[in-house]
Amino acid sequence: MSPEAPTGAAATIPAANGDPPPRTAVHHPEIHNPGTFMAEPTQVIVELIKGLIERRGDEPPEITPESRIAADLDLDSLELAELSAGLEDAFGRDPYSEGIVPATVGELVAYFG
Repeated sequence: MSPEAPTGAAATIPAANGDPPPRTAVHHPEIHNPGTFMAEPTQVIVELIKGLIERRGDEPPEITPESRIAADLDLDSLELAELSAGLEDAFGRDPYSEGIVPATVGELVAYFG
């Protein structure tokens, strides 16, 4: 007897060609497979931010500790929510869910330091 497939909102409908549905979140294998290595916060944060910027079709600028998350990197509220989710996936916590809103990449790294 095979298990029943999920139904309703939890159901996933594969694409007609058999490929999995497209991902909407930024996915980085090392981040989403925490057993592969222990990445330092700076590396994870920079990769998450670069992924968000590239996904919107822009070339990521140089990301430094002084880079301002909103002003220099131009992350909008949806991208900040996705960054928050990525940080939660990578580290099990994130500043945004605690009501802390870092202004710079350096402040974000310091939260995990």
